[in-house]
Amino acid sequence: MSLGSFWKAKYKDLIDNMNKMSLLLRLLSSLTVGFLLAHPVLAATSQSTNQETVDEETANDETTGQDSTLSPEEKQLHKALYNEILNSSEQNTAPQSRPELSVQGLYDAFKFNSTVGDLYNRFYGRTQFINLGGENLNFHDVTVGFNVTAVNTRMNGSQSIQLKNYQYTTTSIDNTAMHMHVTKQLSNNFSVDLAGGVGQSQYTLTTTSIFPVIGAQVPSGILFGNAGLTGFNEYLGGRFTASQSFQKWSLQGDAGYIYSNYQQPGYNITYTDGSSTPVLSLITRIGLITENARLSYQVDDHLVPYIMGGLIQVVSLSYSNPIIQPTTISPLPQLSLTDSGFLLGTGLSYEYKFIRVSPLYQFTQRGTNYFDNLGALKIDLLF
Repeated sequence: MSLGSFWKAKYKDLIDNMNKMSLLLRLLSSLTVGFLLAHPVLAATSQSTNQETVDEETANDETTGQDSTLSPEEKQLHKALYNEILNSSEQNTAPQSRPELSVQGLYDAFKFNSTVGDLYNRFYGRTQFINLGGENLNFHDVTVGFNVTAVNTRMNGSQSIQLKNYQYTTTSIDNTAMHMHVTKQLSNNFSVDLAGGVGQSQYTLTTTSIFPVIGAQVPSGILFGNAGLTGFNEYLGGRFTASQSFQKWSLQGDAGYIYSNYQQPGYNITYTDGSSTPVLSLITRIGLITENARLSYQVDDHLVPYIMGGLIQVVSLSYSNPIIQPTTISPLPQLSLTDSGFLLGTGLSYEYKFIRVSPLYQFTQRGTNYFDNLGALKIDLLF
């Protein structure tokens, strides 16, 4: 072999090694970009650029008629590795729910009025609600949410269930509860959710009774009474959710069932004259079907306003003791009503970096007697 042929062969080997090293560097670069870029748009841009580069190289080879220095096996390996990188990048850049730490405050004003002739049962009040919890906590193939709530309800009521016999009450209820739910994402558009919770309520009741006194110069007598008790509530429910997006619009609907059980122990209302009125223990069981729909619009990357509506249907209701009219069977008096109803609401979600703020207004009506106005503000910290 001549000296020229020897150096020519060495030069060809060097070029081949450089080409293979260039291929490995390109693969390593693509792998790094694909896995480290967290934003879908940037990742898609990177993939598009890399694909254009490969297409351009292939086109140049075909146009110039020059054979690549890579063997067919190396080309096949290159293609397989590159496709694997693209698939891994797509999986890692797919939108996922971020874990959240949420704080929610709620104010709920309600009223009830049922009147038949001279007899009536009325109450009105407000509920203050604080919720602290975590959402979208990944556990295997499901997400878990856990919340602790503190609820204070204050209610004023009056009733006359006998002619010229009136009763005025003030009730304060402090409830602490724990809630947990597990969500399984069936596909991009469908998910199922299982939720449950337990709570304990502390009641303080004051009452004023006005009644006629037969034969007395003063036509009415007045008694003041008070009572205290502790109740226990629990619930379990499931929900199916479907969603569909079109450009900037998103429609979400869900249907679910909730079974609630409330246990109120027996207690005595003690009056200022030394007398007392016993109140029997009561267990209340309610089955509800809920159906909701929400339409939202993505204004930009930060702001999403929405409107919502829903139906509430009582499918089962039972009491352990016969009662005339329950006015409070849980920290939220609206659960004591047998009428089905509807809700309408509007709100928005504003997200900036690691924080999301969501104000909400919701109106609920149950039958022709019960009306509810709810305002809420939720703050989520995103991780």
